Amino acid sequence: MAELRLTMTETQIAKIEDLARKEQIGISELLWKKIFPNEKYEVPNSLTIETVFNRAKALNSGNEFTLESLFSYEEWKNFSNTIAIGRYFRKKTKDSNSEISQYVDFVDKKPSNLAIYRRK
Repeated sequence: MAELRLTMTETQIAKIEDLARKEQIGISELLWKKIFPNEKYEVPNSLTIETVFNRAKALNSGNEFTLESLFSYEEWKNFSNTIAIGRYFRKKTKDSNSEISQYVDFVDKKPSNLAIYRRK
């Protein structure tokens, strides 16, 4: 996959970040929607929060896990957005209005910075 690098002022970047935050999407998706409004946004090898949540829900109650442990080594290494999804998943476990928080608790962080969760 090719990458694009843009040079902008801090003010311009802040405006883009604010728009993305308001729409609850990433910056790449925001720019995609503005440039290609009639095309579906797809990122090859992109991990979705739905996929993570479905795998976590499939675990038995009381099981502890990391997001990485929900996938095979091959699957995990090919995902392009694991850090962003990990941060979002952790945030949702702490949000009492989130369905994720009804099924999963954040337990701790490993020294390697991997978050540990428990299936409720």
